[in-house]
This record gives sequence, C-alpha cells and structure tokens, in this order.
Amino acid sequence: MFALHLSDPQNTKLVRNRLLDRGEWAAVRARVGNLALLPAFQPEDCPFEFDLGIREERIAAMVMVQIASREKIENIRNEELILPDETPFKFEQGVPIPWGTVEGIPTEGRLTFTYVCGPEDRSVACRRDVARKFCGWQPDLEKEGVCWWTSLSEVPESLLDLFFACVRAFPDPAEFFSVADDKKQGNVSYADFAAAVAKLGWEKYVDDLELSKEVFRELDRNAAGQISRGEFGRISQMWKDLRLITLEFLSFLDRACAGDLDEAWERLDGGRGSMSLQVLQSAAQQLGFFGSVTSVFRLVEQGGAITGEGWQSLKAIWQDRTKIRLEVLAGTPERTKKAED
Repeated sequence: MFALHLSDPQNTKLVRNRLLDRGEWAAVRARVGNLALLPAFQPEDCPFEFDLGIREERIAAMVMVQIASREKIENIRNEELILPDETPFKFEQGVPIPWGTVEGIPTEGRLTFTYVCGPEDRSVACRRDVARKFCGWQPDLEKEGVCWWTSLSEVPESLLDLFFACVRAFPDPAEFFSVADDKKQGNVSYADFAAAVAKLGWEKYVDDLELSKEVFRELDRNAAGQISRGEFGRISQMWKDLRLITLEFLSFLDRACAGDLDEAWERLDGGRGSMSLQVLQSAAQQLGFFGSVTSVFRLVEQGGAITGEGWQSLKAIWQDRTKIRLEVLAGTPERTKKAED
C-alpha cells in the first residue's frame, strides 16, 4: 500500500478529505491498520469510532486520550461508549484521563467522539511523539512543517455559509477578521462579530441571532468567549481547500478538453449562456467527473448560476495554478515554529 510510504504523514488529512464516501477511508484503515492511519497529527473534526474489544483500536483510542490529556481533555467532545449489552457508559466529567493508559482504558464496547482543538492549545510535539511511538511515522516536522487543513465537507452548513459570504466580500476571506477586530486587540468578541456582520450588511446574521451565535461558537474552538486570530485561521484553511478543489476540477477539464477551457464551457453549458448547479453537476458527470462541484459553483455563481463572467474567473484561477498550488500546500512559519517546541 502506497499509504505507508507517505513522506509527509502529517498531511494525510488532505488525502482523507478527498474521499467523498467516509466508508472508503474506513475500508482503507481496516486494511492498512487503524494505528498506522490514526490522524494523530491533525485529529480536528475527525469522527472517531473504535471497537475497544480489538487491541489495535483500543490502543488507538488510548493514544487520542493521551493527546487530549496533554492539550485539553475537553477537546474530546460528543463522546459515547456503547457497551456490549447496548447500555451507554455514563460519562460523569468527560472522558476519564486514566483511559490514556493500557491499564485504564475499557476493553469492550464501541467508543465514538470528535476532537476539537484551538491552535493555542495544540501541542505539535506531543502529536509528533505519539505518532512516532505508536503509529510508526518519523516525519521531519522541523523541515517540512504541517499543512494545517480544514475541509469544506467537515464543517457545519452554518459556518460554510459564513465562509462563502467572506469569499464573496474579500479577495482573502480571512480579511473579515480585520474588519471585526477594528480595535486591533488580536481577538474578536461576540459583540465585535455582530457589529462586523451588520457593517457588511449581512442581514441573515443580523436578523437571526441564534444563527449568529451558532457560527461564533463554531469559530471559538476553545470556548473562551472570543475568537483569536489563530482560531479564525480555520477560515484560511477552508480557503485553501476550496482553491485545491477548484484546481482539481479545472485539471480534469483541462485533460478532458485537450487544454481548452473554452471548449469545456461549451460542452458544460450546452449553449444556454449560464449554468445552474444541477446543470453543472449533470454535465460534469457526462464528461466523466464524479466529484462534487458544489463548492466550485458557489465560488463563482451570481444569482444562482454560473455565467460567462464566472467562467472567466475560473480560467484566471487555472492560469495561476502553479502559484496557487504552492500557496495552498505550503506550511506556515508559525506552524513550523510550533513543531520545533
């Protein structure tokens, strides 16, 4: 399996999130090994499921508890353990820290949870050490760094909507943070967030306070009551994912249409002059592309359709593909510095 020959296992999340069917990755894990493919470097937002009756899966669950114990045990959320008799285990105060040991973790039942961690609480050194000890990976994080990633497919729809609002409003969606942090404090309170969406005229969030608070809580990863610049970096990670998705779609069209994106437009558009999402999805499948085109559509659509102007925007992206790909796949100096801690 090529999976075991990856030179940068810390970036496996990019591979995992390219699979639309989560069952496919589960099948790969079952074949290669749950420990070998444990997302120890980037566990954020990964839906974990372990059969504690199987030793390898029990050790993998133990490793995740060890990471949480070093970072913040509350990072393990939505935890559930269903015992063999179908009764749920009663978690009194979250996942017990002793579960981070071979002797302390239960030996039966099915354990599920998600992992949420803000960048300020992240211990790259801990993740590196457990990956070396239990998973067999030996990456040179000091040299390569980590390409931190958030897939559009793993975030709730409420955050996805805010993200695309930022995409439409700014050349770089992360610029929203500067608008909200007009006092230059380095963090954004809910009052700052609410004032920013009102200033931008995003009535959807002004009129629906519950939606506004839901999005704020989703960005406030450590539940501190404010969004740090690092936490808002999740939007930048989503921007990288969107640009990579777009390049993958355009790369397919470039191959399918012999390098002529104008021909690709004609074959997709069929002479209509514009395309709805349904038309684009159907036409792309007829050409042999079976991935999702929803994100690409949302990137350039106007009034619910992609027009010739939107297609020109996609062509411009393709022309800058080398620069964009380098930007998207590069680790940041801050993350590299953290890996040296």
